[in-house]
Amino acid sequence: MISVIPDIARNGAEKFTDLPALADSRRVFSYQALWERVEMGAKQLGGGGTIALYASPGPDWVVALFAALAAGRCVFPVSHKESSEFLQTSFVHAGVEQVICSSTLCDKSPVHKTVEIETLGLNKYSGTLPEISPDYRALISFTSGSTQEPKAVLLSHNNIVANIRGLIEVQQVTSDDVFLSVLPPSHLFELVVGNLAPMVLGASIHFTATPLPNRILQALRKQGITYLLLVPALLEMLASELIDILIDDHILPDELRGLSLEVIAESSLTQSADIVSAIRNIIGPGLHSIVVGGAALDPRWQQVLSALGIELYLGYGMTEASPILTCSKATDCPSGSVGKALPNIELRLNDRSEILASGPNIMQGYIGKPARLESWFNTGDIGRIDEAGNVFIEGRSKEAMVSANGETIFPDEMEAYYQHLDFIDSCVIPLSGNDGNDIPTLVIYSHLDHAEVKKIINEMAGNAPERLRTRNYILSGHPLPRTELGKIQRRKLAAMFREQSNEKRNDA
Repeated sequence: MISVIPDIARNGAEKFTDLPALADSRRVFSYQALWERVEMGAKQLGGGGTIALYASPGPDWVVALFAALAAGRCVFPVSHKESSEFLQTSFVHAGVEQVICSSTLCDKSPVHKTVEIETLGLNKYSGTLPEISPDYRALISFTSGSTQEPKAVLLSHNNIVANIRGLIEVQQVTSDDVFLSVLPPSHLFELVVGNLAPMVLGASIHFTATPLPNRILQALRKQGITYLLLVPALLEMLASELIDILIDDHILPDELRGLSLEVIAESSLTQSADIVSAIRNIIGPGLHSIVVGGAALDPRWQQVLSALGIELYLGYGMTEASPILTCSKATDCPSGSVGKALPNIELRLNDRSEILASGPNIMQGYIGKPARLESWFNTGDIGRIDEAGNVFIEGRSKEAMVSANGETIFPDEMEAYYQHLDFIDSCVIPLSGNDGNDIPTLVIYSHLDHAEVKKIINEMAGNAPERLRTRNYILSGHPLPRTELGKIQRRKLAAMFREQSNEKRNDA
């Protein structure tokens, strides 16, 4: 029985003793070795307040997380790529007293009381571990937003464990499975779905040295990976790398270079047994499941992955939900759906079509704000739920744009009509008009010039519903900013273009 997060490592040592728990290119931790290191690390750290985990992903990262939690500490996981500005602001806001960090990062820590992650738990320490209540704070995780007004989510052991219990009821994972960890574990999607939940069932987690597409494909094949967690942007990158390999091997024609696998699916090439066999040779025979979350996924991916013999799982959630609300096989979902609520979660709509959630996974609250007292948490997502319980996300209430004619428009619904193969990246942001209303504006990163982009937008606008038509665009000279999970940072883009008065909005 798992009641607090360290139970995953403790129980793993008893149930899956010699099976591999964590691995990278240099070493393998069995479940027994993992717990021994965690126990010593927890005694080394001892009690205290919030501790930040600021380190590169890998087996040591997971050891440090378990050790800090087993010591009764609340952990603030921080990406090893975060800026100094974010570290300074967030550490103060989270009340960080100590930092577990990679030896190469300790000098960047704004808190000087540090423990190097490489040496944590290597020596023998005496003492006993504290009793931990499921209601104790376990994790602090910041939602996306500015560092000037950070929202730090407080999650208890019970919040995380409840989410794990819901996940293992819908995902078919066994001790024979090997997960490839490519997303940063400082993000809850990777930590809970890709690390903690699989370990409850005795699966092993393999870490890549770098999340480059060619290294990921290599690891899939060489490490016998069976499960993979991705965000849509990374799935696209892997598809592009696959296509380049197939073209270089003269299996696909050169004119397909640069096209995504979903586009190739429309040409029926994935129905060719020879091409499917070639792709399986590249990725290895073991991969049977891919879980995609973090952003909306084109439904055509189900067709592609099914042709390759890979089960696609779709997930939806947010930090405040620890983090998963829905997770289902794509084959069980109607097109455009993100699946059904986990078994221990309830979802419903309010009178504004906002999705409300209730369950033991919902956060304790935000740092510096009163504890959440409502029984239903407002996700801020606009959507619908069909009679079978399938959830459809149609926009974010806080991203809603109100045009001059009073129409409420969400970026997601508009972006669907302005996709083009020559747009490397694109999104819709709200810019303010002279009347104070929002002007939906396309931001496009492309190799095309203004005249060519203008022509394409005119054509696409003509095919869009009247309320979703726009000919306003900005041609960006750089890739659009994204979070580590691949989400385009629309608010950051909008703020940037509002400030840059020398940027001229082009009315096509």
